[in-house]
Amino acid sequence: MKGLFMKLLGAVLRCFYFWGFVSIMALSIGCAPTAKVPIMKPAEINLKGVNKIIVGDISGNSGRSLSELLTTRLFESDKFEVLDRENFDQITAEHKLNLSGLVNEESAPEFGEILGASALITGRSTTSYAKNSSKGDSYKDKNGKTHRSYHKEAKAKTTAVLKVLDLKTGKVIAVKNLYDESKGSDSKTDQWPPDIDLDKLKSRTLVSVTDDFMKIIAPYRVYVEVKFADAKTDEGKNGIKLAQNGLWYEALNQFQTEADKLPESSEAIYNVGVAYQYLYQFDEAIEAYNKGIGIDANEKCMEGIRSVRQMQAERRRLAEQQGAL
Repeated sequence: MKGLFMKLLGAVLRCFYFWGFVSIMALSIGCAPTAKVPIMKPAEINLKGVNKIIVGDISGNSGRSLSELLTTRLFESDKFEVLDRENFDQITAEHKLNLSGLVNEESAPEFGEILGASALITGRSTTSYAKNSSKGDSYKDKNGKTHRSYHKEAKAKTTAVLKVLDLKTGKVIAVKNLYDESKGSDSKTDQWPPDIDLDKLKSRTLVSVTDDFMKIIAPYRVYVEVKFADAKTDEGKNGIKLAQNGLWYEALNQFQTEADKLPESSEAIYNVGVAYQYLYQFDEAIEAYNKGIGIDANEKCMEGIRSVRQMQAERRRLAEQQGAL
């Protein structure tokens, strides 16, 4: 009986080790090497020719805060010259201007000339809050002492509608609805936790709303995750390390060497295409991807071509917004 038990145990362990090994291999195969690459994305709308911008009245209980934050972001973008709020208020008072109600296609050029600007941002921003407190059921610890948990949570929601007005024509360039919410919570045992900082929650929502709006009117930087094919040679492995450190020209040379050594490997060719793509040599990237597709209809190469087409379109839009790239 004991011998039979040991045989069964051995069979179970062998099965466990086998499938454990298979699972580890599957995980390792699924984890392709990657790199984080910064790229510029075009704004949603083209404000080419808008060299000075004004943040006008933004009404609502969080309008003033949003106006100040938006003005700061516009300065930091280095794309616009921004008329600061103090000068704006002084000029509008001197000329008795009511920008939110009087600017139209006929009056806009005059307003623009007086203010020395070509675009105006106005709108409304409202922040609301919700708070909740609760007690947990009482319980006893191992010493018989009774305890209770206390919980607080809060949420801030900001809804904004921002409008961009062309002061040369009086026409609305864009109207955008923006929204964000932020939550906070805390718990303690046998006592209430401190109140959730509502100002901090509000600030988070305003930052998010502002960042979303800036992506509408100005090009912005994002980091994309670039996936490589697994390298089969030292050159290919070196290429991945170089690319991960932003040395794309050096990486390209290493990837090309691997591809020359393995001419029938679509994976090696794929890495060549990736390097060309993030060097913005799009024709060469497409040529490499097509070569990989010709070897064995490599799906990574097909996706690579789609990615290149998207980047080409975005670069054309960036060129229109920023000038030649």
